[in-house]
Amino acid sequence: MTLPNHPSHEAAPQGVGFDDVPDMPTFAILLVSDVERSVEWYVEGLGFWVEKKLVGPDGQLAVVHLRRAQYRDMLLRPTRDKLDGPLGRGVRLSFTLNAETEESLRAVAARAEKLPQGKVVGPLSTPWNTVDVEATDPDGYVVVLTTVADRARTWSELKDSVRSADQPAPLGR
Repeated sequence: MTLPNHPSHEAAPQGVGFDDVPDMPTFAILLVSDVERSVEWYVEGLGFWVEKKLVGPDGQLAVVHLRRAQYRDMLLRPTRDKLDGPLGRGVRLSFTLNAETEESLRAVAARAEKLPQGKVVGPLSTPWNTVDVEATDPDGYVVVLTTVADRARTWSELKDSVRSADQPAPLGR
């Protein structure tokens, strides 16, 4: 049985392989002022990798597909014209990384802090049982890498402990 949102291989247009379009159920597209600088930030700092680079008909880089884990994707698109104001104002992207730990997120934060562009806060301990690293890229987009802090903690324990004024707090080093 073929569902409308899960086409079969036969449904792909002629000349387009089914695997040519990656399976990305949710992703962000970020306009960036310097695509190479942004790629360095995400790859060297936050541990994403370049899945694909596509060049447009004008011969210029049109899009870079970055991936951090399965279904943790984003596309970087270079701005062709100068945009007014900070690009990332008000945008926060959050990626849950179940295979990560507090220690591995500490390593991510340490790598990203060494890069000359962007900034990093964390790792942070949240009242909702996560460890987060909040990273602001060179264009002002905030990317949060998050993982579960205590996998033994139950939902009942969590819901009774979180208050509306609770805020993330830096973890001790």
